Amino acid sequence: MKYLFLFLFLISCSDRQRINPFDSKALNDHDHSTRLACVAGDGYVDLEWNLTRYRDIEGYNLLRRPESMDQWQVLNDSILSQQTTYFRDEHVENGQTYEYSLSLFIENEGEKNHGKAQLATPGPEIIWLADKGSGFIWKISPDGRSAHFARGQFLEINDLGINVLDGSCWFVDGASSSVSRIDIDGGVESFPTDLGTVVDIEIDGEEGLGWILDMTQRKVFSFDLSIRDSLELIAVDANFDQPSGLASFGGSCWIVDGLQKRILLYSHSNKKKIEFSGIDRPSAIFTDSSGDGWVIIEGGKKIIRLKSDGTKKHFNLPFFGALGISGNVADDFIWLFSKNKLFRLSTKGDLLREWVDLPQVKSIAVEKRTKAVWVAMGQKLWKIGDSYQIMSTLSGFSNLGKIVVSSR
Repeated sequence: MKYLFLFLFLISCSDRQRINPFDSKALNDHDHSTRLACVAGDGYVDLEWNLTRYRDIEGYNLLRRPESMDQWQVLNDSILSQQTTYFRDEHVENGQTYEYSLSLFIENEGEKNHGKAQLATPGPEIIWLADKGSGFIWKISPDGRSAHFARGQFLEINDLGINVLDGSCWFVDGASSSVSRIDIDGGVESFPTDLGTVVDIEIDGEEGLGWILDMTQRKVFSFDLSIRDSLELIAVDANFDQPSGLASFGGSCWIVDGLQKRILLYSHSNKKKIEFSGIDRPSAIFTDSSGDGWVIIEGGKKIIRLKSDGTKKHFNLPFFGALGISGNVADDFIWLFSKNKLFRLSTKGDLLREWVDLPQVKSIAVEKRTKAVWVAMGQKLWKIGDSYQIMSTLSGFSNLGKIVVSSR
């Protein structure tokens, strides 16, 4: 007991009650808030930390340098106060990767660097990611290294859509049958509906239209994105047995009906319908920049390209079991995934690159400007660059679902 008393006595009499993180007497349970966190945005990087509990810190300097360069630059004009926990760096270029470091001014000890340098790459991309396991929808940073915020919890996130004009995220919560919108600053609006189990939602921001597929009612609806108080769902004038997929472009929507073995192109303005019938087991679909529909068929063995003039073209896949598809046809490539594999193909069907033995792949999205592909898998997210390098990995999710991406 005397040793415990002696220890407490020395602590109580010491002039080092204000212990900084470098002190051997400091608490060793520093949480993540003490570290420098960097969150990239469009033309900026937000820097956050919290060392306010260490009372012998007199201030801070924030340092930055382009990745792989030697010279550090001090960002703040004068030493930041001890109570400062946030700084926005707006003197950055999109697409350039920067290293950031935090240095501390400690009473009677001078300036010391704190922790490891952190990376951030600002950019115009807007990324939304659904974690169905936790019920949160995340707004991911454009470099894929962190997240801006999460909104939730939603009991049953069916699908996500993104408005390319304002970057907002639209989704349906199956538990409450509500259609909701999250703006890029995190504001949430919800609109009650009578929807059942929703399979898909598509947002055509340039035309101001949304599309919703309701598997329970076996109907497809359109709605106006400029809604304010209530959501008016307008049913598509067509009968469906098993609608299972949507893809919208230019005021029209491709609709997949697996049981009827058909795919319908429906125009919102003139109600015109173009029908492709006799298609074996159509499933996932996406539209390219010309409005063509690309559909996985025959149980994932083939894809078919459908044009608005009624023509079509089949492609055999160099593998079996494709589940999802996305791409940038203007640059002559498409991406597909199966349960544990990811593929990049030419638009002629030639295999360009393959990733195998992945955690369960749930969703992919291609950002057309940078040509990067985002891959949502089980509990982690990849960003893959145009040269096939994995640019970032973000982990710690519960059970990922849909990812959508756009850039302003």
